[in-house]
Amino acid sequence: MLKLNKAVTVKTEYRAMVIAVATALLVWIIDFLLDYTVMLQTTGIHSMLFEPKEVIFRSTVSVAIIAGGYIMSRAFAAEKRLENELRAAKQYLSTIIETAPTCVKLLASDGSLLFMNRAGLDMIEADTLDQVKGQQVVSLISEQYQQAFSSLTESSFRGASGSMEFEMTGLKGRPLWLETRAVPLLDGKGAIHASLGITRNITDMKIKEQERAALVEELQNALKNVKKLNGLLPICAACKKIRDDRGYWNQIEAYISSHSHAVFTHSICPDCSKELYPDIFHKK
Repeated sequence: MLKLNKAVTVKTEYRAMVIAVATALLVWIIDFLLDYTVMLQTTGIHSMLFEPKEVIFRSTVSVAIIAGGYIMSRAFAAEKRLENELRAAKQYLSTIIETAPTCVKLLASDGSLLFMNRAGLDMIEADTLDQVKGQQVVSLISEQYQQAFSSLTESSFRGASGSMEFEMTGLKGRPLWLETRAVPLLDGKGAIHASLGITRNITDMKIKEQERAALVEELQNALKNVKKLNGLLPICAACKKIRDDRGYWNQIEAYISSHSHAVFTHSICPDCSKELYPDIFHKK
């Protein structure tokens, strides 16, 4: 199989050279036959074959034909090498795109999907490209981000680039946070062919941000509660109740518990123990 492929390749690349050599031989044969039929009665075959003028003419034509065939065969060989290089580059680029961990997609000017790699299909929970090709990707995006996403796509067709974060829901219901960057993709003539989007999954990062924001809010609320105990507290000298901002008198435990994270437990100090239970503690 390998030998057959090599033979076919050589034949294809040097077909012009083979044709040129064959044509050069035909020039000798045809010219000889013409001269023979015309000059047979007056000239011998030897003079037709070895006449300097005839030999020079046939040789010049043959060399010109062979040289042209050689040039054409070199051109065919260069074209073949270029085709192979382009095919290899295309395969190389295709492999990179298909194995990339981020979503690579192409959108038309109306927002419809032209292409999406495997990572992108996994993000939106699509089994194949045919399942979503030609459809509007914006329909999967949360409503509050749809207008911004459409504007980003439109701006790329005006030659601008940009990025945004948005929330979306996959085809099977999985919620995701994504970050995308859109740039114009040019064709061979320099015209904008599509909007190229590179998108990555930032769901884990968003969850951590939300957890951090909730923790900060909790700490801020705790600090606010602690600050409420600062300053002057009106407390009864007899019963030790504390008056709040509305004028109500509260047990000291209740007031502190409602304005801080303190939790009270009750016991009896030695002095109160002797006063309340003299029979027990005086014996000691």
